[in-house]
Amino acid sequence: MLLFLALPGQERNQGNRPSRLAIKRSESNRHGAGLLNRPVHSSIMVDSISNDLQKYLDLVATRQKLVISNIANVDTPGYQTQDIDFEAEFARLSSGQNPEVTSVPDLPLKNDGNDVNIDRESRLLSENALRFRLAVSLLKDRFSMIKQALQADKS
Repeated sequence: MLLFLALPGQERNQGNRPSRLAIKRSESNRHGAGLLNRPVHSSIMVDSISNDLQKYLDLVATRQKLVISNIANVDTPGYQTQDIDFEAEFARLSSGQNPEVTSVPDLPLKNDGNDVNIDRESRLLSENALRFRLAVSLLKDRFSMIKQALQADKS
């Protein structure tokens, strides 16, 4: 059986259908046909931990875009560094609001009025990569638990 899990609020792919995570499991049906190749499109309720991890990954992606934008504008006269307060925004995500992007205060200005610090942005890229790997690892564990439960269910 091929089972598709569609996470709520998920980005849509080019075909305007939700992107899906496929979990395969071998299961003999009562006629002994073996692996069924048709997808099951029933909705599966995702627990609150998985939902929070999804929101966390969305926030990591938002910060990644801001850091990349800051780096791209390192030589743009008058550009002000943009960022989010990660912890505060994660706490606010449950309210369904978009993250609040703000200028970073107290960064030293260059002669052209630009305040992008490439060392700070590099550090944020590394920090973001760690956050991403942690969240993906936790999501893999959650889906592994779902897969085990599905396998135990067929026994």
